[in-house]
Amino acid sequence: MKEKLKIIITIVFVMILTIICWSDEYCENGNCTIQAENLYSFGNIDPTVTQQEADLINKAHEEFEKEPQKALKSLLAKAGEKSSEAIDFSIASFYYAMDKLEKSIEWYKKALDKNNKFNRARANLAQVLLKLQRVEEAALEFQKVAEIGNVSSKTYNLIGYTNMLLGNPISAENAYRQAMLVEITDNSALTGLARSLLMQKRYTECIYTVKEALKNDMKNKDLWHILTNCYAETANYQKAITTLETANLLTKKNYSTHITLGDLYLINSQPDYSWQNYKKAFDYKEAKAKDIVKAAGNLFEYGNIQEAMNIIKNNKSILKKDSKEDKTIKIIEAGILINTQKYTEAQNILEKLAIQYPTNTQILLMNGDLKFSQKEYEKAIIYYERAERTAEDRSQSIIKQAKVEVERENYQKAADLLETAQKLNPQPYIEKYLKQVKRFVGVGSQH
Repeated sequence: MKEKLKIIITIVFVMILTIICWSDEYCENGNCTIQAENLYSFGNIDPTVTQQEADLINKAHEEFEKEPQKALKSLLAKAGEKSSEAIDFSIASFYYAMDKLEKSIEWYKKALDKNNKFNRARANLAQVLLKLQRVEEAALEFQKVAEIGNVSSKTYNLIGYTNMLLGNPISAENAYRQAMLVEITDNSALTGLARSLLMQKRYTECIYTVKEALKNDMKNKDLWHILTNCYAETANYQKAITTLETANLLTKKNYSTHITLGDLYLINSQPDYSWQNYKKAFDYKEAKAKDIVKAAGNLFEYGNIQEAMNIIKNNKSILKKDSKEDKTIKIIEAGILINTQKYTEAQNILEKLAIQYPTNTQILLMNGDLKFSQKEYEKAIIYYERAERTAEDRSQSIIKQAKVEVERENYQKAADLLETAQKLNPQPYIEKYLKQVKRFVGVGSQH
């Protein structure tokens, strides 16, 4: 019988390379696209295997493409406490390829129980956890990978990405900078760094970083959107618009681009361009009810009543599919009816909403406003007082009560209410209104 010869062997799993590793470069909005990566890039203490085990593993990988179950069974039959962690690693990778992620985690952990410095297994384990959105667990495993050392730029990118998901932009920044030290030309690390700076509100540094990254990757949509956000966050809306429109010349426009442009043009007092972009956005198949409602609400808020009406009217079929937005749609419709002086129709909607949502501040205030416009002051006061009890910011409903008292010539009471509102939320316009009202104290009748 041949003597067993223990050898240190590097196992090249050609098929596994295409299924297990992804890069932060391809992560967008929390979704990761699988990206083939050479497993050598992970720092690693290689597993020890016998020649017989190496042959078994290589044969299983050859079989897996045609008969995955047979290949898996051949390895499971040989797996045990005394077998190499390389077999456990292969089993875990097979389970991953078969989309049995919990089993994949189980077998990566078995490999690590035998060799806790097996960084390939730990890095893959972290990525499977990340795919299952078990972000905190993934972060701990990535941290252990980094502690062992000899870490690739791709792994540092994943550490950065994981920290961003956890809301730790400073730790993410450190990871992305480490990635750039390992591979100075890693543009995905530069993109991640820009994201982390944006989250930290370090806008000047973020803008500089994005511009550097764009020199090597002008068609990177993420970079253009980060730059747009930097300008928008600093209230430089025209520059934000110009940036996004420039990006559209280099990359294909999509749903989210039109939505963002719609928002930016509206903030920048360009409602016609806003409406045009919203309209184009909602022609896309991925149009969402919440975005339609938000757009209509924005247009209504900025006084573009007709455009808000058209948004609601033209997208009824999408809105019907999402009952979550029913309340908001009805609120907007009621607001539009009030502005077009269709008070009876508005009243029917608002009174039903007040019964259905008795503690909704916005609905109570709108009911009060409607009663105020109809000079039903007692009913208006009742709604405003109810709104005051439910609101986080009581000042708005108190000011509205003061306006009712002014109409009823109760100037002293109006002044008292405005003083209360000013104490709660000091504003120049409240102070100005209060001074005007005080001039009439003692003049009007008291009811």
